[in-house]
Amino acid sequence: MRAILILSGLACLSGPACQSQTDQAKTDQQMLQGQWTVTSADTGGYLPWLENAAKGGRLVITGEQLTITGHDETKGRFRLHTNTEPKGIDVELQGEGPPIDGIYELDRATLKLCFGNEKRGSIRCSASRH
Repeated sequence: MRAILILSGLACLSGPACQSQTDQAKTDQQMLQGQWTVTSADTGGYLPWLENAAKGGRLVITGEQLTITGHDETKGRFRLHTNTEPKGIDVELQGEGPPIDGIYELDRATLKLCFGNEKRGSIRCSASRH
């Protein structure tokens, strides 16, 4: 998946186009802040704690930090890639190995995430504004 995201993205070093990409990243980053209710999670059994979080769990985002609560609590960091289509996200969860590459869709009240690779299979999650 990383190769697809890298090939579809364009590097931006300076100029007005870079400013709009930076502004979009800030806008999405700002919109993500706060508490979300996890409404669904399907990991194919790979991350059972995440599927458990869907049962009344919360996703709390502060800066680039995230905390997922449900049965247990998991913390991590994320980075947005707003200059790709679809928009990309890398999530690194404590104790879960290397970062997970994914894509996201965001509006004011709904966040949809999809991650996947050959080893982990497909992970789909959604959350609504708390």
